[in-house]
Amino acid sequence: MNEALQTPTFMMNIPTSFSTDVRNNVWMEDYSDEEIIVNVPKAIREMWEVYSFIANQGFVYLLPNPLNSKLQDLTYVANNGIVLHNLKKPIFVGSNFKAKNRIGEEILGLNFFEQLGYDTIKCPHVFEGEAEMKFIKDKHLYWWIWGQN
Repeated sequence: MNEALQTPTFMMNIPTSFSTDVRNNVWMEDYSDEEIIVNVPKAIREMWEVYSFIANQGFVYLLPNPLNSKLQDLTYVANNGIVLHNLKKPIFVGSNFKAKNRIGEEILGLNFFEQLGYDTIKCPHVFEGEAEMKFIKDKHLYWWIWGQN
């Protein structure tokens, strides 16, 4: 955690392992194998366009993707955990995935945030990160939206 950064800071992942090989939620079941194929080169180009825009607005950290990784959803970095930034010493809470093919993503996030100087913990409950938990600034509280994964 570098408090000297007085500019927006983001985290992204290059979607080199992005795929739909394992259907890990009920919404994916409605699609045929042909309809659900991921065009990885297109995904990488689109990520580059978003990265280029965001990098003009602040700093962008890239969460590394291990070589030959099977972490097909790692590109969805908001699911990796959440930084409880309203605390005096912010803490990164890593996800605890239910879907077997997602297990391991949170280890990369925990290690990444430890290297940035954050205290880190893995959530003891099924939890998919910032995508499920929102900070309500005016109320100084977090709202955990838990549902069907």
